[in-house]
Amino acid sequence: MPLYYLLLLAQPFYSWRRHRMSSIIPLLRHFNRNGYTGDPRQLAQVLPSFDVTTLEQHLRSVIGTPTARQAAT
Repeated sequence: MPLYYLLLLAQPFYSWRRHRMSSIIPLLRHFNRNGYTGDPRQLAQVLPSFDVTTLEQHLRSVIGTPTARQAAT
């Protein structure tokens, strides 16, 4: 995890330069403290269209290649 600590040290520089990393580093800190997964059912209550997908499914939806499940419907 040395990269994480280097990013924390560099955060004041990124803030000074108004670089987008200045907003990403606090997100990394949050996820590092609280974990990377939550309860999808709780999020689905707030966002009814929310659907937990794998990285492969997400990339296929972005690229436009249908998954096996989408092709079957």
